Amino acid sequence: MAALLLGCSEENIEKETPVSSSGVIELVAFGLSENPIEENKGFGVAYYCYLNLETDSVFVQKRLNEDEQYETFAWAGTIKGISQNQKLLNFIEVSQKTKNGNIVTTLPNGKFFYDGYHYYSSYKKGNSDKFHFYTASKLESEFEEGVEYMMALYQHEKLKSINSFVNTDSIVVQLVNRPAFNKGRLSPPPPIRVKVNYTPPLEKR
Repeated sequence: MAALLLGCSEENIEKETPVSSSGVIELVAFGLSENPIEENKGFGVAYYCYLNLETDSVFVQKRLNEDEQYETFAWAGTIKGISQNQKLLNFIEVSQKTKNGNIVTTLPNGKFFYDGYHYYSSYKKGNSDKFHFYTASKLESEFEEGVEYMMALYQHEKLKSINSFVNTDSIVVQLVNRPAFNKGRLSPPPPIRVKVNYTPPLEKR
């Protein structure tokens, strides 16, 4: 009887369907703008990650600073099963239970300015939209591990280099003008140039 019960238990485990999620995750790591204007408040995008968990599709855009020259790269593709990734599932869970807005964390060694990235992330599913601004300092582990995972996705073997880019002002402008953004401990931006109009969002090079 014990063997029979054990066999049934093992069979159930093998047939158990992995937990998966749906919706869209966006992650933005802020940097300084190459074209600081009033609308973007001097901020740009150092890293952008877009995950469509309905289709397992991924887009990543990363800006590198080589010899004081900025260069932007982008990758896209499908990572089958990414909607079942436990780090992303944990990230979604903690996002859903955390109040929208700025997550206040204690900075290390009494620092006033944080010398790492400042982030924005959102999780959208249907009419629900959870969004947060934060640094990676002393966050809940579910946030930290989720951010680390998404920041490394550009290296994933299933993503291919592409020549289509997101206009970063189309991302940044709407974010830096939210009230929650101004409450964060963000380093002061460079001087802002005269106000100009911008038109988002797609660029090809």
